[in-house]
Amino acid sequence: MTFKQILGVLWLRRWLTVAVVAVALISAGFVIELQPKSFESDATVRTSAIVSDAASNGSLGGVQVDIDSNTATSPAVLSQAARLAGEPGINYSPYISTSVTAGSKTDTILIAATAPTPELAQRRSSAVVKAFNDYLQQQIDSTVVTLKDRASAANAAAVTYQAQAFAAPNNALIAANLSGALATLSSINDEIALITNSGSPTTTLNAPPLGYSLGTSPLLILLVALVAGVIAGMGISLIRDQFDNRLRGDHEIEPLTSLPSLAELVLDKSVAKTGEALPAARSEQTALGEGLRSLRTSMQVLLPRNNAVVAFSSVEPGDGKTFVSANVALAWARTGKRVILVGGDLRRPNLWSYFGEAARGPGLIEILQDAEETGRAVSAPDVTAHLNDTEFRGLRVLPAGERDADPADLLATASLKQLIAVLRALADVIIIDTPPAMALVDASLLAEQSDGVILLANINRTDRTFLVNTLESLRQNGVRTLGVVTNRSRRALPKSYAPYYARQTAVHESDTPGRFEAGSFTEWDHDNSHSVADAPGDTTRPPGDGKPSLTVDGGETSHDSPAVAGP
Repeated sequence: MTFKQILGVLWLRRWLTVAVVAVALISAGFVIELQPKSFESDATVRTSAIVSDAASNGSLGGVQVDIDSNTATSPAVLSQAARLAGEPGINYSPYISTSVTAGSKTDTILIAATAPTPELAQRRSSAVVKAFNDYLQQQIDSTVVTLKDRASAANAAAVTYQAQAFAAPNNALIAANLSGALATLSSINDEIALITNSGSPTTTLNAPPLGYSLGTSPLLILLVALVAGVIAGMGISLIRDQFDNRLRGDHEIEPLTSLPSLAELVLDKSVAKTGEALPAARSEQTALGEGLRSLRTSMQVLLPRNNAVVAFSSVEPGDGKTFVSANVALAWARTGKRVILVGGDLRRPNLWSYFGEAARGPGLIEILQDAEETGRAVSAPDVTAHLNDTEFRGLRVLPAGERDADPADLLATASLKQLIAVLRALADVIIIDTPPAMALVDASLLAEQSDGVILLANINRTDRTFLVNTLESLRQNGVRTLGVVTNRSRRALPKSYAPYYARQTAVHESDTPGRFEAGSFTEWDHDNSHSVADAPGDTTRPPGDGKPSLTVDGGETSHDSPAVAGP
């Protein structure tokens, strides 16, 4: 196996590697979870100037207070912090530490809290900061109350001395006592004003963050797990590749099924990004357009020249059969053919995702049920009444229908054959979108009435055994299989093709019979010659030129959703 092939396998199985990496990371998570945990969260607070003075002097405004450098870890503060953190009764002393940095006017205190979880460490640290601030505020409030009591006493003494001074204005002792009482009152009021105007006792400089681990770094454990997961995932991917039975490319189709590969639809990222439902309607030349035209050319060789009926089915849901059916029908309509697209998937109809209201309403179910209930043969007026025009010239849709019905029983009636015969008379090409063929008989019943069925298979998704079994089931039911279309191939086109797909030439001819015109790209068909003119000066490309088809397309969800019809 070459290095390029190894890279291709690794890219193809990248999700397996991702899964192994995910398992490794989850295992690392368990290791991290099981190891002893300790997280720390710290906050930095700055005390006000009066609190710093009180911590140094033991008093505030001449009143003794219980404030010192260890106040933040005092029992009164820590017990209140435990209650604030929702852990009443827990002794916080082993989990809280402080570090004081003295300043000229204020002190800075680092408060650190440890806990088994980062959230709890943060909550504990925040609780201590608040409890510390509340405690200091209580001390300040108590001091203010004491000073106000002293101020009231000094004021009462001053009032008494003032009354005595009025009675004995010449008494020097009374005058001195009055002056002293007024001075004391003024001093106390100044202290009260200084304290009350000093603001909050603490200012939080750094709020406590989510706790960080104090043990072995979880990042290191995850990094080791990531590297080990990548290496193990790559090894498992290479081993798994040797036992993978999925289809790898269109080169396997003929040896595996004895049927031709009619087209290889290459994954188109632009279609996936835009969610484009009908890339066949594009006016510019693209690999996608070439692929659809190549498939159409193959159908020309294999189908009758007039009134051809072809069924599109798939091995499994999500292989892209509705996407291909809708776009091939449009590609045929662009040649000037009268095309009818039949919603034959009665279980999960999805043509409305491509053609809107034109693919809704009464349709195939109602025609067949009415024919069975009345006993009348299906007539052209019955069918025509249920055909809906699309915005694309020459393309009509027969919806699946709206009534409840058992598809297997309904499609097994003789009315289906009559319906197909009427459709042949109404259009040049009839394309039937059928359900997946591997486990449902619906596809065989519809394909049996057609000129053949084209089977969709997904590269790197469809199991080879499923593909063979599906084709064998169709053969046993008497269905002619025209070939296989491989979808979601990742084969890259040679860079030399880029100028061809990038070139756009406007065509402004008009009044051409049977012509479909869309912007800068025009093609037409005359008398089943199917010549395609891409631009003035281009040579006519004959049908069935035998060149391999590299096209751009994608698959679908199990409901054939156009949102993922591209890659």
